[in-house]
Amino acid sequence: MIVAQDRDTRTLYFGNDVAQTRLFLNAPDTLAFGYYRAMTAALAFMDAPRRILLYGLGGGALARHLLRLYPQCTVTAVEYRAALPEIAHDWFDLPRSSRLTIHIDDAFAHARTLESSSYDLILVDLFDAQGMSELDRDDFIAHLAHALSREGMLSANLWRSDWARFVCAMRAMEDAFAGCTLYLPVPERGNAVALASHHPLGGARLAGARKRASSIAETGREIARLLSEPLLGPRRGG
Repeated sequence: MIVAQDRDTRTLYFGNDVAQTRLFLNAPDTLAFGYYRAMTAALAFMDAPRRILLYGLGGGALARHLLRLYPQCTVTAVEYRAALPEIAHDWFDLPRSSRLTIHIDDAFAHARTLESSSYDLILVDLFDAQGMSELDRDDFIAHLAHALSREGMLSANLWRSDWARFVCAMRAMEDAFAGCTLYLPVPERGNAVALASHHPLGGARLAGARKRASSIAETGREIARLLSEPLLGPRRGG
């Protein structure tokens, strides 16, 4: 793991040249990457989440953003790399908060322990130096569907450049959520964000999310554009 800094930014790398987290030193509350901002599109479909689960802490950008945006929420983060929490606290402005719990654990093993309807929002951002994790293994997505509340949302960062894993992840999403999924391609990157719910995400619900997007802090206008563009995936929630 490498932390690099220039005059304006501080960036985290996992053993290759792909930036995993970036902090704008003069605007630390800003989500630096488009795929982080796209992952927050889930918020446009729901009321303020109270119980949030995050797989893949990284530099803590999403956890920091959600703790600031929702003062009543709690965030549970699961991270495989034991050194990352202190790096996130010391170098990337992640607060040391009683509302934040961090578990050092394997995501796939942790998912098997989840209780039914225990989280309102689940975010998945599982990558290493080799690329995107195999999200279709060990019934991982099915376990997340079990843990998601009835009105909750799942948001997962996928990598389209690894096409085989991308398609397998989409199929796992479709199976676990009965087709109630949307896929948002991230402009100018190989990422696509998968959104999933226990209820259909198309039609009137999608239209309502577009209108609500403007209320999601500084990311709202960009989210509204993403939700207005063609969506990827074998099926849409109708």
